[in-house]
Amino acid sequence: MYATAGRDGVVKTWNNRLQTLQSFELANMKIPILIPIAASLCFGGQHETRLLFITRSGEMCELATSFGCAVLLTEAHARRKKQATEAQGLDVNPESSDVYATSGDDGSVRIWSCLLKRCVMRASPDTFGGAAARCCSWAPNGVQLAVGLGGDPMDKARDGTLVMLRIQAGCVLPEILAEIRKSKAPLVDIKWCHDGDFFSCCI
Repeated sequence: MYATAGRDGVVKTWNNRLQTLQSFELANMKIPILIPIAASLCFGGQHETRLLFITRSGEMCELATSFGCAVLLTEAHARRKKQATEAQGLDVNPESSDVYATSGDDGSVRIWSCLLKRCVMRASPDTFGGAAARCCSWAPNGVQLAVGLGGDPMDKARDGTLVMLRIQAGCVLPEILAEIRKSKAPLVDIKWCHDGDFFSCCI
C-alpha cells in the first residue's frame, strides 16, 4: 500500500495496482491545522494502519486509516513560503508562569501551556496579513500581547507594523485590539514599562 499527498490538501492511499483505496481531506480533520497540506508522509503500525504526516505549518499528526481520525502529536513554527522559517519571538506571561507565547517567520503566534505541554491558542498568518511575526511581548496585565511584524524578504508590505492582541482563557482565537505602523523597518523587539501604560519598539 502507498500514500500520497498533494497541494489540494488531500491524502490518499493506493494499492499495488495504483487504485485509490481511501481519501482524507486534512481541512476536515477535527484537529487545528493552520495550513492543511501534508509536506511529508510515513506509514507505521501493524498492517500499515497508521499514517504519520507533517503539514506545511509544522503540525505532526497521526492518522488512523481504518477510522479516518487523526491525533495532533506536536506542532511548531515551520515553512510558510519557499524559504525556511524560524521561531523568532518568545515571552512568558507575567501573570502566569504556565503560559508563554511564541511568534515566527511563518506569520503565526501560538500560546502554549507548560503544564499541558501543548499549544492552547493560535493566531493564523491571516491575522497578520501574511507578514512574518518577528517578536512578541506580554503586557504586565498578562492579557494583552504586542506582536511586531516584518523581516520577510519576500513580503515587506507590513514591515514595522505592530498588532495588539487580547488573549483570554477560554477563547478559541485571539482578539485584535489595535494595529499601528510607525516604521517601514521590521520590528525586532518590544518592551513594556512596569505599569503597562507605555511600551517601546526596536527596529
